[in-house]
Amino acid sequence: DQTTSEPSVSIMKSENESIAACLAKDFYPKELKIFMNSDSEIIFEATDPILTSSGKYSAVKVVKLSSNELLSCSVQHNSKLIKKTQTAEKPPCNISTPSLEG
Repeated sequence: DQTTSEPSVSIMKSENESIAACLAKDFYPKELKIFMNSDSEIIFEATDPILTSSGKYSAVKVVKLSSNELLSCSVQHNSKLIKKTQTAEKPPCNISTPSLEG
C-alpha cells in the first residue's frame, strides 16, 4: 500500500516553436488533473497517467501557445493545487536553484 506522493511539476518549452508542456511526475494515487492556459490549443494530453517503474505515476499535457504569453500550469492532486508559471523568456539561473559556487 503506497503512501500519497505529491507530483513534481515542471514546465518545458520548445526552443523555436511556441509549444509548451507541463509535466507532473512521481505522484500517487493516480487521480490528477493538469490545467494550462485556457486559451491555448491542446496538442497532446495524457488523460490516463502512466505508471512508472517506481510504482508512481506521471502525466503530461502539451499545448500550443498563442504568443509569448505567460505560461501557467496548475496540477490538482489530492485536493491540493500546485501552480507553476513561466514567462516566455528564459528565467535567470538563480531562481530556486541552490548556488553551486563557493
